Parts: sequence; C-alpha cells; structure tokens
Amino acid sequence: MTREQLDHRAMIASQIAGLSLRIDLAKHTLLTYLREFDTHDGWAGTGFLSIAAWLAWRIDIGMVAARDYVRVAKALGELRLVDAAFAAGKLSYSKVRAITRAATLETEQDFIDRASGWAVPSSAHAKRGSSSRSEPAGSAGCERGSKTSGRA
Repeated sequence: MTREQLDHRAMIASQIAGLSLRIDLAKHTLLTYLREFDTHDGWAGTGFLSIAAWLAWRIDIGMVAARDYVRVAKALGELRLVDAAFAAGKLSYSKVRAITRAATLETEQDFIDRASGWAVPSSAHAKRGSSSRSEPAGSAGCERGSKTSGRA
C-alpha cells in the first residue's frame, strides 16, 4: 500500500470518528430537549399514552428505541457527571446508555472512569463495573475516537 493510500485511509478514519462525535453531541442535545419536553408534559393532549409513544411517532423510531431514549434522558437528569461527560464528547451514546442502566449518584464517577476501557459497552460491563474488553487482532488503537477526539 502506498503512502498516499495510507494517508487517505487515515483521513477517512478521522472523518468517521469526527462524524460519530458530532452525532453523539447532537444526541445529547436531543435527550436534553426530550427531558425538558417531558418535564413540561409537552406531549400531553396529543392522544398518545406516553412520551415514548409520542417520540416513536414524532421521529419515526421503534418503541424500544423510544423507551430507551426516554430512560436515558431521565437518567441524565439525575446523573449530572455522566451528563457533563456526554455533553463534552468524552462518552459515546453507547457508553452512556450502558452506564445509565446501573450507575447511581454515588457510583457514576467510577463508571465514567472505567468506561474509557470499554471497547464495546454492554449492560453486563456496566453492572459488573468491568473494564475488560476483547478486540479483534490488530485493532488496538482503532476504537472510535481514540487519538483524534480524546473520547473514552
């Protein structure tokens, strides 16, 4: 492979990581608005039985995804450290989703600290507080945002 081809691949990888970061930052904004909308019962009187049902209809997603967005949005209202790390781009939505399944006010910083070692977050990792991970051979340093965005 030529140097030019390697440089092109590196540029594409950087673009992917940067776009992923921007998507997660937008998702944080979405969840913040969703939490505020729910707090003020913005969906009430629309004919839907829950904010999740309204959200599923409004942004054309499935009910499972809508319920998860609502759950994470509400949890971020309580877990201020996780919310701040997510807003700053230090945590991906996937990691935030896993952390909010298990973290408490007393344990959220520990989860944030451990999340940097998670290659693929899961509720099992979050519940155990594990930082173990398995990566395919040759993938070290290739996780999303690793050198270019400084994300966990």
